Amino acid sequence: PLWSRQRPFPATVESVFSLTAPESVKDIYHVTLSLAGSGLQYEPGDSLGVWAHNNPERVSELLNILEIDPATRIERDGASRTARDWLTQHLEITRLAPDGVKAWAALTGSPRLADHLDGLSTSQFKAFIEQRQLIDLATEFPVQTDARGLLRLLRPLTPRSYSIASSQAAVDDEVHLTVATKQSGATQQQRLGVASEYLNHRLQPGDTVGVFLESNPRFRLPEDRSKPIIVIAAGTGIAPYRAFFQQLEQDERSSRTWLIFGNPNLRSDFLYQSEWLSWRSSGLLERIDTAFSRDQEEKRYVQHVVEESSAQISEWLDWGAHIYLCGCLAMGEQVEHALRQGLARHRGLTAGEAIACLSQLRRERRLMKDLY
Repeated sequence: PLWSRQRPFPATVESVFSLTAPESVKDIYHVTLSLAGSGLQYEPGDSLGVWAHNNPERVSELLNILEIDPATRIERDGASRTARDWLTQHLEITRLAPDGVKAWAALTGSPRLADHLDGLSTSQFKAFIEQRQLIDLATEFPVQTDARGLLRLLRPLTPRSYSIASSQAAVDDEVHLTVATKQSGATQQQRLGVASEYLNHRLQPGDTVGVFLESNPRFRLPEDRSKPIIVIAAGTGIAPYRAFFQQLEQDERSSRTWLIFGNPNLRSDFLYQSEWLSWRSSGLLERIDTAFSRDQEEKRYVQHVVEESSAQISEWLDWGAHIYLCGCLAMGEQVEHALRQGLARHRGLTAGEAIACLSQLRRERRLMKDLY
């Protein structure tokens, strides 16, 4: 292909707007990019790779803490760039790696960080890494290092991947994304993810961003559009389903459709609510069930909806339905557990037989997952 991970297309930003209300506990945006002139073709279910730049303010702050001259030129991977350029566009400073954190501990010259890490369980160590960025390590656990020493610790910056929230049949040369701002805050300073901050809060209409397509043939609408579909998502996992329904609308083909969606609050977090209600009114979407976890005293998630609706889900499967799961890995695991229990209960299956039933659905590509 003309455009790839190594040679991304410079897509122009057309619009960026918030999907969540100001009072929401989440910060989710809809991003529209133009692919005009690229020749890129995508299908519902595909993803878009995005090359983002680190926040220049964070880079300056990091270099200042480490007392490194931003103009220092450094050779790495056959290229010569300034320290500022390396840290802004080419090296990872928001995602910590276990080896990098341990190397940082060795550089501090103090046992404080090493002793702290040694006292953590595997899950605690994972949480320590996920809730901090390099600048937090530099602030909490100072080191003496030069620019070359710093760069040796850092991995190359990698692109981030987002499920495409549009059908090209409906939006032509555009591509739409649903982007949640990734936040971490083990320290008093809130930190944002490199790509989500870049897309949601730094890019303006008219700016360009490097992108490339990532095909996902394992997450497609049924070739036979008459087959029923049950789409299950939490949060931004709803993105590919918006693409699915735009495509179904363009196809003008009828099938039984069911959306199960979860997020914290109805008033602030029902993503693309007007579109789903419009599709419900037109008959394209037959059924909507929601799980807004914080709208009642007892938390309610999509797996609870699946559990409560297991009899109807079993019936839809008898009609040849395809089930889709999209969202975080933990949600997917809970939903699969609820599906197994529901099948066992309503079909008189043992636990092992229910597991085998889901395995058969996966082999038939009637249970498809896009989890992260």
